[in-house]
Amino acid sequence: MKAVLFTSGDPLQPTGGHIYNQKLCHHLVSMDVSCETIVLPENKNTPRETTYTIPEKFFKTDLHSPDIILLDGLVGAFMEKEIVDFKKKNPKIKWIYINHLPLYLNKVKPELLQKEEEAMRSCDCVVVTGRYAKELLLSYYNNLNSELITPGTTAVTPRATYNDELKTILMVGSVIERKGYNTVIHALGKFRTLNNWRLVIAGSIQWEKEYVTYLNRLIKQHLLSEKIELLGETNEIDIVKEYKSADLFVSASTEETFGRSAEEAIQFKIPVVLSSIPPYLYRFSKTPVEWFKPNVSNQLSQIFGKYLLSPKEYISLTKKWKNWEPTPRSWTAVANDWKNLLLKLPW
Repeated sequence: MKAVLFTSGDPLQPTGGHIYNQKLCHHLVSMDVSCETIVLPENKNTPRETTYTIPEKFFKTDLHSPDIILLDGLVGAFMEKEIVDFKKKNPKIKWIYINHLPLYLNKVKPELLQKEEEAMRSCDCVVVTGRYAKELLLSYYNNLNSELITPGTTAVTPRATYNDELKTILMVGSVIERKGYNTVIHALGKFRTLNNWRLVIAGSIQWEKEYVTYLNRLIKQHLLSEKIELLGETNEIDIVKEYKSADLFVSASTEETFGRSAEEAIQFKIPVVLSSIPPYLYRFSKTPVEWFKPNVSNQLSQIFGKYLLSPKEYISLTKKWKNWEPTPRSWTAVANDWKNLLLKLPW
């Protein structure tokens, strides 16, 4: 059996969606399903905002034709007409739409939401990678044929020792507005005169350049230029190094599907502070995570102050994490869920 994954951008980028897709294709091999990843070309000179074109070879009923097409939501919402046309010519191929983040969480135009719905309904099944996202999806798109298959976590060696004071605060994720970096910068502003800390931000700065410009202005406004470092696009090896050297992990997101970076930090047993959004509460409520309300910088500032100003409080925090044992979900379990899904499809 052969599968083809259609996506966009750089599939090797260490984002939650791309990593999920990579791991899925790797584990499909154990089910005797080969998987080819194809980055679809983007068409910008069209009346619509963006469209993607399926390579011509896939319209032929020859050796190129796959049995399964996996459609990443990055491209799926822009291909509703292409999916319908393709299915008419190739009715035996099964289409699975992988929705890592429903578009309405990104506050897109209503017409694009309609395209997303049409694309998902044209597919044989929609896989959603977060429990809360699936609930929202079903509340927004009635009677959608969907399955929940959450990501796994790559096995790591949790840290065994901690520093005696909070020095390095880490955030991981693309530098976009819904990640809430501005909330963290505001919260850290009152600690500009302390010499013992720094904030490291590991994530692409290419997606929302106006927001990146705003953050840089905010950093200068709070006189934090020497304390905050934006690393930009970071590979998996370097991100692991950042996790291992971090004293505190923070995510201030206002919207997430699953929260891959928070999950990774928890597996490393780094003390973690998270915004109390439903996806995080669903997933991490039984961990030692410390919570603050999204967009409330004053509350987050109080948490920072407790640990930046008192090494004793920070040591107490690290003891909680040292004594706690994480329960990671394996990618093998993810593969088994996909196997069960493929068996249920009407071949």
